Amino acid sequence: MRVRLMVAAVICLAFAMSARAADDVQGKWIAKVAGQGQGESAITFVFKVVGETLTGTLNNSQQPGDVELKEGKVSGDQITFSLTRNIGGTDMKVVWKGKLVGNEIKFTRTVDGGGPGGATEITATRATP
Repeated sequence: MRVRLMVAAVICLAFAMSARAADDVQGKWIAKVAGQGQGESAITFVFKVVGETLTGTLNNSQQPGDVELKEGKVSGDQITFSLTRNIGGTDMKVVWKGKLVGNEIKFTRTVDGGGPGGATEITATRATP
């Protein structure tokens, strides 16, 4: 009986931690990225989380306009999503994978199929109200 209670407690704790991480991701985040000869780029993320599903938008000052996030997921402190961008006249899938660490999300951004620039490390911080 004691073992069953321990297992149930661990499962409840895991769900609670997952829900907390999802709550922590929700909202507006800002990242600054060195541009490619065009100065600094400001990237604004607006995340919405329901369960483990992540939705929202990304707006990059180098290519203004909200872009819808796709395939978004939050699992513990891990965040993943993709979006489609037109790069050099070709639509390309951009994949973002990140880890929530306090008030920061440490992302690695890649272009599917090894597009231009390779992997980029980007840190987003929670926007202050």
